[in-house]
Amino acid sequence: MSFLTAVTRYQNEKTMQNTQKSDSTGIAMYNNSDSRQNLSFSGKFGVDKIQLFFPEGNFSMPSGRPKEFSRLTTETNEGKVTEKYFLNNETFNCDISPNKQTGDLQFGLHFNPSKKLHPYELTKDSNIIYEHTKEIQKELLKSNIEINLDEALVTRFDLAHNIILNNPLTAYDRVFDSFRGLRQIRKQHDDTRLWSNKQNQFIVYDKVKELQLPNLPTNMVRGEMRILKSACMKTTFKTNKLIHLLNQEQGMDYKSVFNNYIETKLFRNTTKQLKFEFKELESMFLDFIYMEGKTIGYNNFLKTLGIQNLHENENSIQSLNEIIKTHLPIRMAQRKTKEINDLLDRFRVIEEKNKPNAPSYIELNQEFRSKIKVA
Repeated sequence: MSFLTAVTRYQNEKTMQNTQKSDSTGIAMYNNSDSRQNLSFSGKFGVDKIQLFFPEGNFSMPSGRPKEFSRLTTETNEGKVTEKYFLNNETFNCDISPNKQTGDLQFGLHFNPSKKLHPYELTKDSNIIYEHTKEIQKELLKSNIEINLDEALVTRFDLAHNIILNNPLTAYDRVFDSFRGLRQIRKQHDDTRLWSNKQNQFIVYDKVKELQLPNLPTNMVRGEMRILKSACMKTTFKTNKLIHLLNQEQGMDYKSVFNNYIETKLFRNTTKQLKFEFKELESMFLDFIYMEGKTIGYNNFLKTLGIQNLHENENSIQSLNEIIKTHLPIRMAQRKTKEINDLLDRFRVIEEKNKPNAPSYIELNQEFRSKIKVA
């Protein structure tokens, strides 16, 4: 069954249900008079994971271990024993545990609203996401647990984008190395790349390798933006409440949020980054000239920098030529500029001979940057 067929069937079933009984929730739903026109999904982009938090007072449960739940008992170094209850199934995961500071019980719920529709395609339709939470709410009633969705706080929210690259993911290693996440630590595990801090993350990984399913698109890669804290939800979406996040009247534009995150946190401001790189390059150049003189200093500077780095960075040649004209005598600057161009020409010839079919760094960089943002 295709993703479109699954979503349409799901939505039509819910439309029939909604005509038979009204919903008492405060969430403003889409007009279901023509659900097919009101669907808001692309398949390639949508919500991957939602984590909800219910503090004490916004959920109720029987005393002791709830039906169907497992128990985990832990003991601290001080001898204090605490109990945690949890339930994991194909639709959702949840846990009940005491707050570390107050000891009050709190309820956590994790689910992927897209997974029930398709192994890897995604939805961002508020109706589908909301109905999924209502189904979980009904399922929890079987264990005599009631949750108040009107007061549910979102503590994690993942937006994902599936893209098809022209090459295997490992071919883009140099591109990923060039991304400087804003106040984020870069990590790599095999061919998975992660830029993260305690508030948010962005991850790029091979979706085909993860799924291990037949007939998947070649070189299908997923990029995920992960909001990890309730406070970061407020900063990013101006709310951390589920009812506001799913309310179409709030005008939530997931696409703009995702693209803005990539532009400002992963790619960052290109103009500022180039200015910083130019100053860094100029400072390095002047250090060599000061220590070793213009001729020897220049030669050693070029050797240290490497002709390959100049070739791969589309702005380095222009910056270096400007530095040479500024700090070297006119004739010497003209000679050195010609030498650089000659070296680059030789390098390109050798590179083409050794890797006749390999795309350049610039081509890979431009391709990934254009594809990872949602059109």
